Amino acid sequence: MHVIARGTLRDFWESNPAYSDSQPPLVEWYRHMETAYQRALTRIDELWGARVASVEGDELEVLAVLVERYEAQHEPIPPSDPINAIIFRMEQQGLTPRDLEPFIGPSGRVSEVLNRKRRLSLAMVKRLHDGLKIPYESLLADVN
Repeated sequence: MHVIARGTLRDFWESNPAYSDSQPPLVEWYRHMETAYQRALTRIDELWGARVASVEGDELEVLAVLVERYEAQHEPIPPSDPINAIIFRMEQQGLTPRDLEPFIGPSGRVSEVLNRKRRLSLAMVKRLHDGLKIPYESLLADVN
C-alpha cells in the first residue's frame, strides 16, 4: 500500500495538463482514503486494550502501523523547538536548571538558553543529547 499526499495528486494534474481528466477520480479516491482513515481511528479506539496475540490485538497492531504510516505522510510532525525539548525532558526527569549546568555551562548561561537569549552551541547539543538523550532532531530544529 502506498500513501499519497493530496498535494502530490494536485501537483500531478497541474503539471500534466494531458492528465487533467484524472482530477475527479483522484479527488474521489482521496476522499475514500480519508474516510478509511477515520474508520481506522474509530476501530483503534474500539480495540484499545485488546490482549496481545489475540485476533483483536493483531488487528489493533496492523491498524496502528497503517495509521502511523498514513499520518507520517499526510501530517508530519516537525521536530520540537530545542528549548521546549529541554524543558520537556526536565519535567520528565524532575530536573532543575542547576541540573543542566554540566550540559550547558554556568547558571547564567543555562538561564540565557532557557530564556532564549542564547542559542545552543554544537558542544551543548552534543552534551544534552549524550547526557539527557534528547534527540538531535529536536535540539537542532532551529538551525538554518
